[in-house]
Amino acid sequence: MTLFNKKIPRWYIDIAVYLGMLISGIVFLYYVGNDFLEPIVNLINKNSGQMASVLILISVVTIYTYCMCTDRLQSLIFLFCAGMNFFVLLLNHNVFSSWLMTGVFFMIPILFRPTAELIKRDMQLFFLYVFMLCNMSLITNYTEMIQQEVSYSLEQSVYMEMVLAVLGLIFFRYWDRLPEGIELNRISMVRLQRKFMTALLILIILFGAVLCGGNSWQALPEDGLQGFIRSVAIAVGGELSGQNSLLFILIQKCGVIITMVILFFIYKIVRRILKKYHPDKQGTNLLILLSFVFFIEFGVWDIPLGVAAIYIVILLVAVFADEEKKEIIISYGSINNEEDEETIITNDFDGITVVAADDITGVCE
Repeated sequence: MTLFNKKIPRWYIDIAVYLGMLISGIVFLYYVGNDFLEPIVNLINKNSGQMASVLILISVVTIYTYCMCTDRLQSLIFLFCAGMNFFVLLLNHNVFSSWLMTGVFFMIPILFRPTAELIKRDMQLFFLYVFMLCNMSLITNYTEMIQQEVSYSLEQSVYMEMVLAVLGLIFFRYWDRLPEGIELNRISMVRLQRKFMTALLILIILFGAVLCGGNSWQALPEDGLQGFIRSVAIAVGGELSGQNSLLFILIQKCGVIITMVILFFIYKIVRRILKKYHPDKQGTNLLILLSFVFFIEFGVWDIPLGVAAIYIVILLVAVFADEEKKEIIISYGSINNEEDEETIITNDFDGITVVAADDITGVCE
């Protein structure tokens, strides 16, 4: 990734991960009873949305570094950092943040080239996140580890574990089709990528249903699976309606016309960013992912000024950064099983990655 003809070193991102780990560590110590840290935590904890916006920014960068890292020791460090960020984010207990994080996990294989190695690492973090979410009721309600007031429903945790089991079965159904003896970074799982697109679309539709349902969700019974759906929908709706988003504050302070002008410029920025998209441009795709996260948070939460400034810098880099060099991908059909649409990379030379099987299906330039 380059900015104004100057290459941005990878260790800049590593430093961002470690600084994020420091912030997560401070918040974690606050939750386990170190009240002397409360003045520091209050800087980003005026409400759960502000805290979530900070922790999600950290988590997205950490997910990216773990998925792209090839060093085993560094991977373990990034995995630990991700686990700490997830735990603190769940202690914040913002339901919409879990919704947004799920969308981030689904977007990783969509934005980036869906190699088996990338999907494996992304799903490792996704199942870690959902597993921690399922067990938060045990940690918060049945241990004395957390000293601040945090409460999760045990019944909801049971239903979440059922969802986790179903997701695991679906994922491993596709994972078991991979041929043995081939390096995972040489397999592109295109068909599974389409499943992630479908899952992301379903997530967006469900979110729209929650917004459109409004107070009507309260009519559902409080017990059983319907009670689980009712509590989640009411929690998300309550969080969205109970907080003034940055967009709302902008309309309130600047008026509708100025806000419409700003939204028009945001639209132009999005178009310009998307023109730079290519599945093999890792740095560019990270900026695109962070930009989308910012736009969602912009319409939902009152983002702290410091975090908003960071996102604005990310947007400027995404818009004005020089074109990242990309490989020419020559794709040759699918692998052994005709039902699978995965492709296998067999040779790299002179910036050209050859993906081999039977017939040529296309060239991406």
